[in-house]
Amino acid sequence: MTHTLRNELKYQIPLKQKATLCQRLYPILKLDPHSSKEGYWVKSLYFDDMHEKALNDNLDGCPYRSKFRIRYYNSDTNYICLEKKVKILNKGYKESICLTKNEVEKILNKEYEWMLETQKGLLIELYSEIKNSGLIPKTIINYQRIPFLFNAGNIRITLDFNIQSSNHIHQFLDSNLTYVPHSQDTCLLEVKYDEFIPDFIKNLIQIPESSWTSHSKYVQGRLIQYR
Repeated sequence: MTHTLRNELKYQIPLKQKATLCQRLYPILKLDPHSSKEGYWVKSLYFDDMHEKALNDNLDGCPYRSKFRIRYYNSDTNYICLEKKVKILNKGYKESICLTKNEVEKILNKEYEWMLETQKGLLIELYSEIKNSGLIPKTIINYQRIPFLFNAGNIRITLDFNIQSSNHIHQFLDSNLTYVPHSQDTCLLEVKYDEFIPDFIKNLIQIPESSWTSHSKYVQGRLIQYR
């Protein structure tokens, strides 16, 4: 299967600049139709293997890296996705299929054989990684996101904040989970696009004190665990 690679750039910006950036983007870019102006909550369960490959590949700056996650939004368990995110240098792609709440509960309870019966490629790949590499859920990441879209160049700009994590894996589907907050004075700006990004958008997202970052929310959550 051939995948379309998209450019993916991440920047840490001061949280105090988030409102300024939103004021610039609202009149020009479209807000994602699934989002309000306050954004929506994203909750993800990340997997890693017995060698901590996803964690170490990111920390080591490996040019090719991948990870599995299960994700849902605004505590709504009627729509849950299993995703495999692949990053190659500063480009990436994502594979995704839907899961039921019952299927996620089976994964949390370490029941895996049903995956082979689905004949879904991504589930069979997850099963293989679980059996051969010791892949298991490692951490839960929860955060608020405001997403903007621009059709030309298939541009998606997101602002992620209130980022927090939890080790209470079996409570992934619970809405009253207790979290450990990440840095509360920064916001993560992500920019994704196909082939180009217009100069006027580059100018819109210029923020003083911004800094490029390669670390993922998953890595930040795991590093907090090690403190």
